[in-house]
Parts: sequence; structure tokens; C-alpha cells
Amino acid sequence: MRRFFTPIMLLVAGAVWLLSELEWVSAYAVFWPALLGVIGVSILLDEGVHQLSFPSGAGFILASVLMGWRAVSDIRLGILMPVWLIGFGIVLLINRSGAIPPPTKHTAS
Repeated sequence: MRRFFTPIMLLVAGAVWLLSELEWVSAYAVFWPALLGVIGVSILLDEGVHQLSFPSGAGFILASVLMGWRAVSDIRLGILMPVWLIGFGIVLLINRSGAIPPPTKHTAS
């Protein structure tokens, strides 16, 4: 994943800058959701999808989506936090259901 990190960060920075220049959204409203999404995706790409990486990667991606939703729809944080808790509970249920593979010995060390 390390070889993809710089290009991904450049893409995200360029997209945030473009959206800000077009005055579609403020840079601040896009920066945090984009950063959270990049962290989540980089966790999953760097470590692979397994029972140790899935909750944190999916949790960051879920937070990114919800913060992006807040940026474009003016929804209250008091609504988003319970939605995130419900979503993260679903992520944990999926993780513990056996649908996500366990880490390999190479990944766990």
C-alpha cells in the first residue's frame, strides 16, 4: 500500500482543491471526510481485509461517509453519532459472523 499512498493523497488533495475552487463545498467540509476515508482505505489496502483490519478500516470509511453527508446536508452531529454507532455495530457483527477471513500468520506478525 505504501506505493499507493502518495498518489492517493495527491488525488484527494486535487479533488478537494477543485471542489473548493468551484465553490461547490468548502475545503474544510471536504478535508476531514476525505482524510478519514483515505485512512480507512489505506488500512484495508496496506494490511488486507481480515478480522484485525476490517473494523478499523470500515470504521474510518463509515465516519468519512457520515462526515461527508453532514457537509452537504447540514445534518446535526447529534443524529450522525447514533448512526455511526449503529453502523459500527453492524461492521462488528459482520466481522464476528465469519464473513471476514482471519488474518494469515504472515499478516498477524
